[in-house]
Amino acid sequence: MVGDFLKAMRVLALLLSVPHRAEFIMRVSFRRTVSLLGLFCSVVLVIGGCASSSKKVAAGSPEQDMQAFMAAGMPGEMHSWMAEHAGTWNCNNKMWMAPNTSAMEMTTVATTRMSMDGRYALTEINGQMPGMGEFNGMSTMGFDNVQQKFVATWIDNHASGIMSGVGTLSPDGKRLDLEYTYSCPINKCSTTMREVHMYPDRNTLIMDSFVKDPRTGVEYKCFHLEGKRVS
Repeated sequence: MVGDFLKAMRVLALLLSVPHRAEFIMRVSFRRTVSLLGLFCSVVLVIGGCASSSKKVAAGSPEQDMQAFMAAGMPGEMHSWMAEHAGTWNCNNKMWMAPNTSAMEMTTVATTRMSMDGRYALTEINGQMPGMGEFNGMSTMGFDNVQQKFVATWIDNHASGIMSGVGTLSPDGKRLDLEYTYSCPINKCSTTMREVHMYPDRNTLIMDSFVKDPRTGVEYKCFHLEGKRVS
């Protein structure tokens, strides 16, 4: 199994490295390619715990399976929405470490660019955190065509874990709601953070984050950002 998995990975890497991979695929046995793709995805699903799912699908042809894979990876309307917000943003931020405390204020610069042929938005944030020195953060955002939901991650230089989020966009495209899962350093267990992105216009972002007080379980606003795009 491990040997076949490594073969599949090598074939996938080769397919991605060939400039005219469409012509290359035509020269390779179509069924062999689909078989290797299926093996690769099966291993991923087993690792993710999906292989034991009771949901079954009707048998299809290799061509239909390939079409499903291609549709799942094709950038669409939601990816275009993310691309509309690429650029450099100047941000004013407020952060509350606990309920009923004074806010820490700082300014940051956020730079967003699209990656992987328009499939993901990568954002880097830099600034100075009062009393804590330099602050650097990075987010990755995508739209999962299979789930039909936005997906995101967050890391920064004041943490050691990776936050993982999922969310939905309002019909008018002006509000994105995300829920992140992370490990709370106080109670040492997994918890959630709610994040709301508001876009009053193309060059304005207002973001609020809400967490539960680890001691009382009561939700409070822990972060507020107001951003203006400058380029």
